[in-house]
Amino acid sequence: MGKRMHQLYKQLLDDHRNLATLLRFVRDQVARYDDDDRETHVDLILEALEYISDYADAVHHPLEEAAFDQMAEKSLGDPEVIELIRHQHEELASEKAKVTGLFEMIFNDHAVPVDKLKATLDHYLDLQFAHMEAEESKILPVMSEQLTAEDWDKIAARIASQPDPLFHHKGAESYAALRRELELD
Repeated sequence: MGKRMHQLYKQLLDDHRNLATLLRFVRDQVARYDDDDRETHVDLILEALEYISDYADAVHHPLEEAAFDQMAEKSLGDPEVIELIRHQHEELASEKAKVTGLFEMIFNDHAVPVDKLKATLDHYLDLQFAHMEAEESKILPVMSEQLTAEDWDKIAARIASQPDPLFHHKGAESYAALRRELELD
């Protein structure tokens, strides 16, 4: 990108990198079910899923949606791809709710078949990684090359700015255990 990268665009890139780190962490935690020498930390998995609701669903996706609206106003990008991505945001939230429900059952000492848990989680993770890859290959390059600083200012005016409570906001206590486990402190 020849021009200076706008902070909101950089935030989108950082959010994807951070979310991928968190999703790999969750996958690794569940893989521990097959390893008697390592404990699965269900509380940290629930904390990670809560973060996805509190930040990715409540801050990151609205930023993307505002950028998509700006792209539509300027007839940028493929409208069918953008609509598919918008639909995926809803699908991801629904699938995450299913995964969260299973882990909440486990946390509350209810039996959940491991194969059901893994299949539900794998489906969600596969959707999430495919979604981010589609955005990074089909949407973000258009944003990078065709949205101007003025466009990004319009996008910023449409959203509420909120610091990332896990990866960039060290003062928040809400994700302290997860931050320590990810070695972010």
